[in-house]
Amino acid sequence: CMLSQAVENLGQLVSTSPRIRLLYDFVSAEEAKHLIMMATPSYHRSSTARAGSDDKRTSHSATLPSHDPVVAAVRQRISFFCGYPEANLEPLQAVRYHAGEFYKPHHDYYNACETWQAGNRHFTFLIYLNDVEAGGETAFPRLNLTISPTAYTALVFNNCLDNGEPDERSLHEGVA
Repeated sequence: CMLSQAVENLGQLVSTSPRIRLLYDFVSAEEAKHLIMMATPSYHRSSTARAGSDDKRTSHSATLPSHDPVVAAVRQRISFFCGYPEANLEPLQAVRYHAGEFYKPHHDYYNACETWQAGNRHFTFLIYLNDVEAGGETAFPRLNLTISPTAYTALVFNNCLDNGEPDERSLHEGVA
């Protein structure tokens, strides 16, 4: 498996079930700076697919244009490491958290009744674009696991079991 070999060379397997991986130096400092610069004028209050803007999520998000060469390169890398065609990936988003902002525990997979999206989110791919002084962790409450953000590192985890069913253990949150 390409991902297994890549993790050995580039990252760390944090959990085998559900699969949670860290890929170090997934983006360069220059790419991170470019992505942050591109997103900055476009930030708006983050919403959730299920409820729009609500008190469950207080961050700000910006969708990044896939025609940008840096965005395109990052999407190609994500495609390679996850084994899905680039065309199957959702648009990249930059998410900015100020001190005290959060995203309460949630799943990234879709329930059967959420038919607005074809297919399901089988994995989540988070890229930390910068270091932070405090907070910013991604916590998995059902696994008693917390990942601290490290600049340029990708956190990749499966939302679904190998049979395609949702994996409840993928419950996660962005910690203030």
